[in-house]
Amino acid sequence: MRLRNNLNQQEPVLSSSIKVEGVADTDADGVEDLILRGNNSIDCWKMGLGAVQSKKQIFAGTGPYWQIVGFPDFDGDRRRGVLFRGNRGETWSWDLNGATIVRSGPLNTVDPNWKITVKQD
Repeated sequence: MRLRNNLNQQEPVLSSSIKVEGVADTDADGVEDLILRGNNSIDCWKMGLGAVQSKKQIFAGTGPYWQIVGFPDFDGDRRRGVLFRGNRGETWSWDLNGATIVRSGPLNTVDPNWKITVKQD
């Protein structure tokens, strides 16, 4: 099945270098949006009415060191953010409003052998 956009046109097939990292309601509209990762960027595809409404780059310049491990709502505003983990156990968070990073910063470093799980409500 291929996605359609808001003009009812089929979206192009994603390049093999682009990975869907997950879904997260990044703007508190009650609809899960797609979070995608390319070679060096992370993008948000805004979904609505069963179609892609818009595509925006959240950030360019992310390398393979940081892995996305979840999409928690860090501050209870119903907007999901992005939780990253570095290879040495560092963690970093992005608080999002749509495709805009409103707050970004380090969290704690945890043992790299630990598995991080994010509870989705």
